[in-house]
Amino acid sequence: MDYGDLLTRAWKIVWDNKWLVILGLVVALTSGGSNPGSRFNYGGSNSSAQNQGEFDWRDLENMDQQDLEQFLSKALPIAGVSAAILIPLCCIIFLIGIALWVAGTISAGALIAGVDQIEREGTSRLPDAWRPAWAKGWRLVGINLVALIPTIVFLLVMAGIVFAAIATTSNVSDSAIGPAVGGLIALFAVLCCAFVLVSIAIGALLIFAYRACMLEDTAVFESYGRGWEVLRGNIGQAIIILLIQVAISIVLGLLLILPSLCCLLWPLLLLVGAVKETYFSTLWTLGWHQWTGTSPAPRIVEQVPAV
Repeated sequence: MDYGDLLTRAWKIVWDNKWLVILGLVVALTSGGSNPGSRFNYGGSNSSAQNQGEFDWRDLENMDQQDLEQFLSKALPIAGVSAAILIPLCCIIFLIGIALWVAGTISAGALIAGVDQIEREGTSRLPDAWRPAWAKGWRLVGINLVALIPTIVFLLVMAGIVFAAIATTSNVSDSAIGPAVGGLIALFAVLCCAFVLVSIAIGALLIFAYRACMLEDTAVFESYGRGWEVLRGNIGQAIIILLIQVAISIVLGLLLILPSLCCLLWPLLLLVGAVKETYFSTLWTLGWHQWTGTSPAPRIVEQVPAV
């Protein structure tokens, strides 16, 4: 594989078809994020709460029946109003997050379809790229959901470790707490390392499963099987492309450290992220064409002999 030619062709496709960056922007915006949290503190009327600035729940033990009823009469309406606001708001945020995630998944498929159409037909448009991705949207979502299984399993195991740690500290003697907690911490570290390795492997396989679905019309689990077949047969070249991708990401990250400190330049950072996402997707699609032998034959331009 000529990596220089691959990198050059990928950039030429992105440069000549800048509408692809729109899809890359959607993918970049929906590939990760943070969930804002909130905190509610109730200020009581007792002197210790006023001095500390928040209510101390241990003071409930010292309350008589009248004080407790007074406290509940104030706290319950506030809790009810807060729940009435927060629960619908959380549901709306959750639904919006799901919609954005689905849009990002379909956009990833549209990027693959668009580059494939450009390679085969020489041209493509946003509606032409979106149409086949939309038709296979449920399959793309299913492929993405399968990739989330290791994360769900990891979170469940971590929750089990936390409960085990709580049970250990409450049921064993003081002399045995240290070794028990140390063992749980070691187990936690091992599982974290294993999760990172599995996530990298699943992420690489996801790249190939997407392309199997979009370019060979495979079903959800069939896409993973076909993706693994292509990845296994070209593992060396795939690792080199992955290392190139990591190197480009590191260089861009270093170059954008200072611009990221200025909020006025954040739109520029967003544009760079969209271009990077588009370029990497194009790179892997071109690689898939070469690995599966589906690269279109070079167009021969007939030259009219000079008279």
